Amino acid sequence: MANVWQRLRRGVADLLWGFRTTYRNFRDYDAPLSVKWRLVWRNNWIKARTFSLCCGNLGEPGC
Repeated sequence: MANVWQRLRRGVADLLWGFRTTYRNFRDYDAPLSVKWRLVWRNNWIKARTFSLCCGNLGEPGC
C-alpha cells in the first residue's frame, strides 16, 4: 500500500514542478504576450500528443 502513496506523491510533485517551470519560462521569455500564449498552446499540445512531460523546446513558455 505504501508504494501507491509514494507513486501518487511523486506524480503530484512532478505536476507541480511542471507548473512552476512553465510559469518561470513564461515570465522570463522575452517576446510579446501573443507570441508567449501561442508557444504555450503549441508546446502543451505537443506534450499532450506525445504523453510526455516535456515538449523538447526547453526554455520556451509551456515547456
